Amino acid sequence: MVGLSILKHPEDLSDEVLIDRWVRDPYQQVFCGETAFEWEFPCDPSDMTDFRKRIGSAGFAPRGHVEKILSVSIALRGESAIEEEMCVDTTVQEKSSTFPTDAKQYRKIHGHLLKLARAEGINLPRTHKKEVKQLKQHTRFVSHPRNRKKARRAVKQLKTIAGRLLRKIQRQLNEAQQQKHHKTLSLYQRLLKQKRGDKNKVYSLHESHIYCMSKGKDHKKYEFGTKASVAKTRDPNILIGALAFEKNCYAAMKHGCNP
Repeated sequence: MVGLSILKHPEDLSDEVLIDRWVRDPYQQVFCGETAFEWEFPCDPSDMTDFRKRIGSAGFAPRGHVEKILSVSIALRGESAIEEEMCVDTTVQEKSSTFPTDAKQYRKIHGHLLKLARAEGINLPRTHKKEVKQLKQHTRFVSHPRNRKKARRAVKQLKTIAGRLLRKIQRQLNEAQQQKHHKTLSLYQRLLKQKRGDKNKVYSLHESHIYCMSKGKDHKKYEFGTKASVAKTRDPNILIGALAFEKNCYAAMKHGCNP
C-alpha cells in the first residue's frame, strides 16, 4: 500500500488507473516488493481510500506516516536528492468540488435532511421533493437575461425550503439525536445564514474547510481548495517537502499560519 501511494502521485493518477497499470507494469510490481509477475489486481481501488483513512490526521502531523513515506521516496533517489539549493513555491490544491452556487448547496441540504429523517425515523408531513425538482429546472441558465428573475426567486425558495425542513427536524429530534447530529446540523445552519459578502464562507458540504482563492485568470478566475507549499531541488526537480495551509495566507511566516 505504501508503494502504491508513492506511485500514485508523480502522474496524479486515480486509484482505478493506478491499480490497472500495476497489473501490466512489471517495474511497478518490483517497486512494490513483488518477486514474481502477478496477473491479478493487488487490491480493490477502494482499499486505497481505506488506507488513507487509516493513516488519518496523524499522517499530516510532524513525523507522521505521510512524511515517512515522502522521506522514503526521497531516499530512493540517492545522492541526486542532495543539493545545496532548492526552490519553494505555493500553489492551489484544488478539491473535488464544482462551482459552489447557492442553489446547489440548498438542494444538497434538502437531500441530506431527508436521509437523516429516514435514518432517525422522523415522519415529515411534507418533503418538498416535487417542488425542489421544479425549482432545480428554474435555476438553470441563470445567466440568460430572460431567466434571471425566475432563477433568483427559485434560489430563494430553495433556501426557504431547506431552512423550514431543518427547523422541523430539529424540533422532532430528542436530546441524544441532537448531540449525535449537532456538527452536521450546525454546518447546515451556518450555510443557510451566510450572505454573499461574509468571510469564512462554507463552499462545500463534504469539504467544509476549503476556501476561495482569486487567480485573476480569464479561463479560471477563482479556485476552491487549500493553499499548498511545495519544495523541490533546483536541478533534478525532486520533491523534498510539501505543506497544506488551513488558511489562505499571503506570507505564512509573517502571519503565523498553521500548516
